[in-house]
Amino acid sequence: MKEEKPQRIFGRGLITHSCVSYQFLNAKKTAWLIILGPILAPLAIDIGVHPLHFGIMMCVNLYIALITPPMGGCLFLAMAISQLRIGQILKELWPFLLIEFFVLFLVVYVPEITMFIPRILGFV
Repeated sequence: MKEEKPQRIFGRGLITHSCVSYQFLNAKKTAWLIILGPILAPLAIDIGVHPLHFGIMMCVNLYIALITPPMGGCLFLAMAISQLRIGQILKELWPFLLIEFFVLFLVVYVPEITMFIPRILGFV
């Protein structure tokens, strides 16, 4: 595995954490892709992140946003279907959120995982 410069590691973490912080805001996920994609993509490319890998990182971040409050659409849908309170659902959701954040960590810091199939298919 090639060695990364400290500023690339810091930059990748900065982009990830900015995406994670934005996911908790009250907005539709498609709007975030349209708004943040063009703003953050040049920054990601400047620090050496492949555009396809950046798109995958954004999608995983926004997927996590679908199941977390305050605007978790899937969370409120599950609440309506199951007739349970949000607190009851969130108690059972924590293990899955921990796994999601671990997957996000792997996607961000081990790009070989997400870029394996695109490399085989010749997209990269």
